[in-house]
Amino acid sequence: MNDPSDTTKVTLILANKSVQDVIYKEELDALSGTHPSKLRVVHVLEEAPDEFWGMKGYQSPNPSTGQTGRITVESLRTLLPAPADNIKVLVCGKSGMVKAIAGPKIFEKGKAPQQGPLLGMLKELGYSEQHVFKV
Repeated sequence: MNDPSDTTKVTLILANKSVQDVIYKEELDALSGTHPSKLRVVHVLEEAPDEFWGMKGYQSPNPSTGQTGRITVESLRTLLPAPADNIKVLVCGKSGMVKAIAGPKIFEKGKAPQQGPLLGMLKELGYSEQHVFKV
C-alpha cells in the first residue's frame, strides 16, 4: 500500500450476522485509517443494536462506513464502483450469501469448483462474468 504508483483502490465489505461475528476489525480499520485513499472498510451487521455503532470505534451507520441489515442490491449500488473494464469484484462467504450476491459456484465430485454463471445482485447491477470472481 505504500507504492505511490499503485492506484489500486479496495472496498472491503464485511457482512456478519452479529457483533460477536466481526473479526480483525481493529486491524482492518487501522489499515483503512492509515491508507484511506486506497482501502475503505464497510461493516454490515444483520443484527446490531443502535448503541453498537458508537462503541469501540465503530463508525456511525451510514452507507459508506457501516450498515445494519442484510446486503441488498441498493446497498451494493452505493458501496461498489460501477462496472468497468478495470473493476474486479471478489465474493467469498457462505454458499447462500455467494449465491444471492453472484450466483452459486458449481461443485462436482472429483473436480475443482467452477465459477458457475453470474447471477444474483451483481448481475442485476450490470456486472459481467469478467468482473466477478467467486472465491
